[in-house]
Amino acid sequence: MSDSKTFIHTKKNKTLTLSLYRAVRNFLKIAEILPFFFKSSLKIPNHSAPSTESKNPRNILQNIDLQKVEFKLNEFLVQKNYTDEEIRLPDFAAAIGLSTHQASHYLNKKLKTNFSDFINFNRIEEAKRLILIGDSRFTLLDITFESGFNSITTFHRACIKFAGCSPKMLRKKILENKSL
Repeated sequence: MSDSKTFIHTKKNKTLTLSLYRAVRNFLKIAEILPFFFKSSLKIPNHSAPSTESKNPRNILQNIDLQKVEFKLNEFLVQKNYTDEEIRLPDFAAAIGLSTHQASHYLNKKLKTNFSDFINFNRIEEAKRLILIGDSRFTLLDITFESGFNSITTFHRACIKFAGCSPKMLRKKILENKSL
């Protein structure tokens, strides 16, 4: 009987020791972080003249041949790489010869759009072309996947954003007018 009491007593001591160890460890972690927290939260604002960095942000396209980028962008569009439903910004960047950051900057500053809108706009243009050449042979689901969308919901959302109407209405308009 004394052996079982010793075991329980030892187990309680180990649990207590482990709990105490964890408490001390957490306290030490907090003690390390606390001074940094107070330093960062008590910063006094600097009312001196703004730095030149905020006035003139670094142009990450400064040493880039933009004509070469435009040429590669045209190749990307002609090859219809935007119809790849797996296309991501790094893939696009590699195709036009830029880093991911540079490609994003190029789209934002030069083309005034973001990557998703750029891709989806071109996919909607492809969908319009498919509707025009396919008449009613293609279902809207066929057009969705052929133009690069991976879901009918995304296609519908992009269609409303870039064509101003639902895919069904877009098809109706195109087939009535036989034009894009």
